[in-house]
Amino acid sequence: MKKSIFKVISVLAVAFLLCSCANRHSIKVVSGEEYLEECPKNAKAGDTVRVRTAIVLDADVYLNGNDDLDIQYINGVYEFIMPDHDVELEITVVGNGLA
Repeated sequence: MKKSIFKVISVLAVAFLLCSCANRHSIKVVSGEEYLEECPKNAKAGDTVRVRTAIVLDADVYLNGNDDLDIQYINGVYEFIMPDHDVELEITVVGNGLA
């Protein structure tokens, strides 16, 4: 009896782990990683993803991604809704001539 209960619990645990990883997609920063302060490695489709970049006093920092991403800059943090596929992000720094 104990063995069968253990088997059932094991199967349920594996099923739970598999379900919790379903629809998760990777987030990869392909350029400008040195300006990245915070970014998740993956997210579920539909999740709000928040990316924080470093503040550069004499330049403007931009975050770009896949064409289907609607990236918003809100209160110093970039946000987008995770699509149902992997995402690649690029951080671009452009001097603004203020230094």
